[in-house]
Amino acid sequence: MSKRESGKVKTEVLYPGDLLFGKGDRVLTTLLGSCVAITLWHPVTGHSGMCHITLPTRKRYTSQWNDRDKPDGRYADEAIELFDRLGRKNGLALREFDVRIYGGGNMLEYRKAPAVLQNQLESPQTAPVGEQNVRAVFELLSQRKIPVQEADVGEFGYRKVRFYTRTGDVRSQYYPGQ
Repeated sequence: MSKRESGKVKTEVLYPGDLLFGKGDRVLTTLLGSCVAITLWHPVTGHSGMCHITLPTRKRYTSQWNDRDKPDGRYADEAIELFDRLGRKNGLALREFDVRIYGGGNMLEYRKAPAVLQNQLESPQTAPVGEQNVRAVFELLSQRKIPVQEADVGEFGYRKVRFYTRTGDVRSQYYPGQ
Protein backbone atom coordinates (compact mmCIF):
# COMPACT_ATOMS: atom_id res chain seq x y z
CA MET A 1 0.00 0.00 0.00
CA SER A 2 1.42 3.36 -0.95
CA LYS A 3 0.49 6.70 0.63
CA ARG A 4 0.76 10.20 -0.74
CA GLU A 5 -0.60 13.58 0.31
CA SER A 6 -2.86 15.42 -2.13
CA GLY A 7 -3.61 18.75 -0.52
CA LYS A 8 -4.80 17.94 2.98
CA VAL A 9 -6.43 14.63 2.08
CA LYS A 10 -4.21 11.56 2.15
CA THR A 11 -4.44 9.29 -0.89
CA GLU A 12 -3.69 5.62 -0.33
CA VAL A 13 -3.24 3.08 -3.13
CA LEU A 14 -4.47 -0.44 -2.42
CA TYR A 15 -2.64 -3.32 -4.05
CA PRO A 16 -3.85 -6.94 -4.37
CA GLY A 17 -4.60 -8.31 -0.91
CA ASP A 18 -4.71 -4.92 0.83
CA LEU A 19 -7.55 -4.20 3.23
CA LEU A 20 -8.11 -0.93 5.12
CA PHE A 21 -10.73 -0.11 7.74
CA GLY A 22 -11.10 2.88 10.03
CA LYS A 23 -12.11 6.52 10.26
CA GLY A 24 -10.64 9.58 8.66
CA ASP A 25 -10.67 11.66 5.52
CA ARG A 26 -8.75 9.72 2.87
CA VAL A 27 -8.99 8.85 -0.78
CA LEU A 28 -8.50 5.13 -1.36
CA THR A 29 -7.69 4.11 -4.90
CA THR A 30 -6.97 0.88 -6.73
CA LEU A 31 -6.75 -0.57 -10.22
CA LEU A 32 -8.79 -3.70 -10.93
CA GLY A 33 -8.82 -6.27 -13.70
CA SER A 34 -10.25 -9.63 -12.63
CA CYS A 35 -9.85 -8.61 -8.98
CA VAL A 36 -12.76 -7.18 -6.99
CA ALA A 37 -12.85 -4.24 -4.61
CA ILE A 38 -15.42 -3.90 -1.86
CA THR A 39 -16.02 -0.48 -0.32
CA LEU A 40 -17.78 0.03 3.00
CA TRP A 41 -19.02 3.34 4.41
CA HIS A 42 -21.02 3.90 7.59
CA PRO A 43 -23.18 7.02 7.17
CA VAL A 44 -23.54 7.66 10.92
CA THR A 45 -20.07 6.97 12.36
CA GLY A 46 -17.95 7.65 9.27
CA HIS A 47 -16.15 4.30 9.50
CA SER A 48 -15.05 3.09 6.09
CA GLY A 49 -13.15 0.26 4.49
CA MET A 50 -11.90 -1.01 1.20
CA CYS A 51 -10.24 -4.22 0.06
CA HIS A 52 -8.65 -5.56 -3.12
CA ILE A 53 -9.65 -9.24 -3.53
CA THR A 54 -7.76 -11.49 -5.95
CA LEU A 55 -9.52 -14.89 -5.56
CA PRO A 56 -12.77 -16.28 -4.10
CA THR A 57 -11.17 -18.47 -1.42
CA ARG A 58 -7.75 -19.69 -0.34
CA LYS A 59 -9.11 -23.17 0.38
CA ARG A 60 -9.68 -23.86 -3.30
CA TYR A 61 -6.41 -22.47 -4.62
CA THR A 62 -3.84 -23.67 -2.11
CA SER A 63 -3.33 -26.65 0.17
CA GLN A 64 -1.31 -24.53 2.63
CA TRP A 65 -4.34 -23.21 4.49
CA ASN A 66 -5.57 -24.23 7.91
CA ASP A 67 -7.89 -22.63 10.46
CA ARG A 68 -4.97 -21.29 12.51
CA ASP A 69 -3.76 -19.08 9.67
CA LYS A 70 -4.49 -15.36 9.87
CA PRO A 71 -7.29 -14.27 7.49
CA ASP A 72 -5.93 -12.73 4.29
CA GLY A 73 -7.51 -9.87 2.33
CA ARG A 74 -6.60 -11.48 -1.00
CA TYR A 75 -9.49 -13.93 -0.65
CA ALA A 76 -13.17 -12.91 -0.76
CA ASP A 77 -14.33 -15.12 2.12
CA GLU A 78 -11.47 -14.01 4.39
CA ALA A 79 -11.73 -10.30 3.49
CA ILE A 80 -15.42 -10.24 4.37
CA GLU A 81 -14.66 -12.07 7.62
CA LEU A 82 -11.98 -9.45 8.42
CA PHE A 83 -14.43 -6.61 7.71
CA ASP A 84 -17.00 -8.31 9.95
CA ARG A 85 -14.48 -8.61 12.80
CA LEU A 86 -13.34 -4.99 12.43
CA GLY A 87 -16.93 -3.76 12.34
CA ARG A 88 -17.89 -5.73 15.47
CA LYS A 89 -14.76 -4.47 17.24
CA ASN A 90 -16.18 -0.96 16.69
CA GLY A 91 -19.73 -1.96 17.66
CA LEU A 92 -20.97 -1.98 14.06
CA ALA A 93 -22.70 -4.63 11.95
CA LEU A 94 -21.81 -4.95 8.27
CA ARG A 95 -25.52 -4.64 7.39
CA GLU A 96 -25.33 -1.00 8.59
CA PHE A 97 -22.74 -0.06 5.93
CA ASP A 98 -23.19 1.29 2.43
CA VAL A 99 -21.56 -1.59 0.49
CA ARG A 100 -20.38 -1.30 -3.11
CA ILE A 101 -18.56 -3.76 -5.39
CA TYR A 102 -16.28 -3.07 -8.34
CA GLY A 103 -14.12 -5.02 -10.78
CA GLY A 104 -14.28 -8.65 -11.80
CA GLY A 105 -13.46 -7.88 -15.42
CA ASN A 106 -12.59 -10.57 -17.93
CA MET A 107 -8.96 -9.95 -18.80
CA LEU A 108 -8.58 -12.70 -21.40
CA GLU A 109 -10.36 -12.93 -24.71
CA TYR A 110 -13.31 -15.27 -24.38
CA ARG A 111 -14.63 -17.10 -27.41
CA LYS A 112 -17.79 -19.13 -27.44
CA ALA A 113 -17.00 -22.83 -27.23
CA PRO A 114 -18.80 -25.54 -29.18
CA ALA A 115 -22.16 -26.44 -27.62
CA VAL A 116 -20.78 -29.79 -26.38
CA LEU A 117 -18.30 -27.99 -24.07
CA GLN A 118 -20.53 -25.05 -23.13
CA ASN A 119 -21.89 -26.57 -19.89
CA GLN A 120 -18.38 -27.34 -18.61
CA LEU A 121 -17.01 -23.93 -19.51
CA GLU A 122 -19.81 -22.04 -17.82
CA SER A 123 -19.65 -23.88 -14.52
CA PRO A 124 -18.59 -21.73 -11.55
CA GLN A 125 -15.24 -23.55 -11.29
CA THR A 126 -14.23 -22.93 -14.91
CA ALA A 127 -15.66 -19.44 -15.39
CA PRO A 128 -13.18 -16.60 -15.85
CA VAL A 129 -11.52 -15.58 -12.57
CA GLY A 130 -13.24 -12.19 -12.56
CA GLU A 131 -16.64 -13.85 -12.79
CA GLN A 132 -15.71 -16.30 -10.01
CA ASN A 133 -14.67 -13.39 -7.79
CA VAL A 134 -17.90 -11.47 -8.40
CA ARG A 135 -20.07 -14.56 -7.76
CA ALA A 136 -18.20 -15.31 -4.52
CA VAL A 137 -18.56 -11.76 -3.18
CA PHE A 138 -22.29 -11.60 -3.97
CA GLU A 139 -22.91 -15.04 -2.44
CA LEU A 140 -20.93 -14.25 0.72
CA LEU A 141 -22.68 -10.92 1.24
CA SER A 142 -26.07 -12.49 0.53
CA GLN A 143 -25.43 -15.24 3.10
CA ARG A 144 -24.81 -12.53 5.71
CA LYS A 145 -27.86 -10.57 4.52
CA ILE A 146 -25.72 -7.57 3.62
CA PRO A 147 -27.32 -5.41 0.92
CA VAL A 148 -25.22 -4.06 -1.95
CA GLN A 149 -25.97 -0.46 -2.96
CA GLU A 150 -23.97 -0.52 -6.19
CA ALA A 151 -22.09 -3.00 -8.36
CA ASP A 152 -19.95 -2.05 -11.34
CA VAL A 153 -18.60 -5.46 -12.33
CA GLY A 154 -17.79 -7.71 -15.25
CA GLU A 155 -17.24 -6.89 -18.92
CA PHE A 156 -13.92 -7.11 -20.77
CA GLY A 157 -11.41 -4.63 -19.39
CA TYR A 158 -10.31 -2.98 -16.19
CA ARG A 159 -11.39 -0.25 -13.75
CA LYS A 160 -9.79 2.46 -11.70
CA VAL A 161 -11.67 3.03 -8.43
CA ARG A 162 -11.42 6.07 -6.14
CA PHE A 163 -13.21 5.95 -2.77
CA TYR A 164 -13.68 9.15 -0.77
CA THR A 165 -14.00 8.00 2.84
CA ARG A 166 -15.34 11.28 4.24
CA THR A 167 -18.47 11.18 2.05
CA GLY A 168 -18.70 7.54 0.96
CA ASP A 169 -18.60 8.60 -2.70
CA VAL A 170 -16.99 6.19 -5.15
CA ARG A 171 -15.85 6.96 -8.66
CA SER A 172 -15.26 4.02 -10.96
CA GLN A 173 -13.75 4.50 -14.42
CA TYR A 174 -14.09 1.62 -16.85
CA TYR A 175 -11.46 1.03 -19.55
CA PRO A 176 -12.47 -1.52 -22.20
CA GLY A 177 -9.98 -4.22 -23.13
CA GLN A 178 -8.22 -4.11 -26.47
